[in-house]
Amino acid sequence: MKKLVIFYIMMIIFLSTVILHRIYSQTETTITYFPPDETLSFISNSTDLDLLNITNKIKEIEWIVNSKTNKPIYLRQDISIVYADGKLKAIHNKWLQHADIISFDEKLTGHEHVWQAITLHYGESHLNEDTIKSKQLMSFDTLFIKHLSSNDYIYFHKPHTEQEKMIKKELINQLHLHAYWEELMDYFNIQQNDYDMIPLTDLWKYNKKPLPNLTLKQTNQVIGQLWEGLYKNYLIPIVSSKKKIDSGIPIILLNKNHNHLLVLYHINEKKQKLIQHIPF
Repeated sequence: MKKLVIFYIMMIIFLSTVILHRIYSQTETTITYFPPDETLSFISNSTDLDLLNITNKIKEIEWIVNSKTNKPIYLRQDISIVYADGKLKAIHNKWLQHADIISFDEKLTGHEHVWQAITLHYGESHLNEDTIKSKQLMSFDTLFIKHLSSNDYIYFHKPHTEQEKMIKKELINQLHLHAYWEELMDYFNIQQNDYDMIPLTDLWKYNKKPLPNLTLKQTNQVIGQLWEGLYKNYLIPIVSSKKKIDSGIPIILLNKNHNHLLVLYHINEKKQKLIQHIPF
């Protein structure tokens, strides 16, 4: 009888350890920059925002993310962020081990007119116990929706006609993003003229284009380390919070001396500043 009690106690301890490990594994930081794996590539990657329906000016949006690497690897992870009218709307973080494909599909609703989604597609290769490498790529989509009358509306991803170009300019101006970023810079006493400004939602443009005065290889490292910092300090606190979150699009400030960058944002009432040194 005593042995049976000891056995049950040991099983309870073991199961509790497994459960705690699983909870921790879901929240621990997994995006880490490692030297690039030249044998690893993304066969496909995409982020899509599609308008499904409008009822009483409430939009139903489908948010689809897909990516595939050329081979299964130790860790695959995609983290996607949606902003609607410049405000944080949703975050989806999905990761799999020993996989090559990640995909997810969600539906969002709201009255907003400008929807933006940026996704980091990430892969981590464990070549042996001492060698870890990684690969990253970003994708992005924007959806503009404008009511022309009570029963008529127009929507598009990229403006093609003069009407669409005017609508895009009008909707973007209504977001007052530059005023928001200037407020953050004033709060931290930052001189705007000392920095190049890059909204987080524009970071995907540097997939194949170097940051000012950096090589493409250096750019990939800076952006990889930037996402590592954003994941730890911006995304995980939001995902882990039990409160309703108010946050705008972060602004990335690249110092014109090219020795550091800053990330400014707010979470609810608290303004935040991250600094990342550029070691080149």
